[in-house]
Amino acid sequence: HEAALERALPPAEREARARQKAEKAQALRALKARTAALERERRQLEAQERRILEQERRALEKERRWKAAQDRDLFAAERLLEEEEQRIEEHRRRLLLMKQKEKERILRQQQEKELRKKGKEQERAEAEDRRADKRRLSELLSAAAQRKGDGGGGGATAA
Repeated sequence: HEAALERALPPAEREARARQKAEKAQALRALKARTAALERERRQLEAQERRILEQERRALEKERRWKAAQDRDLFAAERLLEEEEQRIEEHRRRLLLMKQKEKERILRQQQEKELRKKGKEQERAEAEDRRADKRRLSELLSAAAQRKGDGGGGGATAA
């Protein structure tokens, strides 16, 4: 039924609808490309974060060893190591939380942008469809009026 309606449309309207479909497909491809780029950026940020955490861990470990060698107190050295590990873990948790919040913000912005874009595209397509429907109705009424006029009665047509 849909295909029959599509074939019944004027060529210009068929082309307009095909163009719309192509534009929507292009927008979807662009969205997928942006999503892939964001995913690559996320992986790069995670790798950078791992490198920074490893550097911090090494620096803290070096500092801990130096302190332990200074006071030669094994108990104090173990306590220092635990404190450093707790600080590293707390820092890691804070970094992960900040990163998660940033990812959520980026995703939310992207979704809002896409929703606004889809809404505008849908409104434009609906307006085009309404105009096309009005045009077809006008053409049908005009053709009906002509036939009625040619048939003899010549009565006025109600629009």
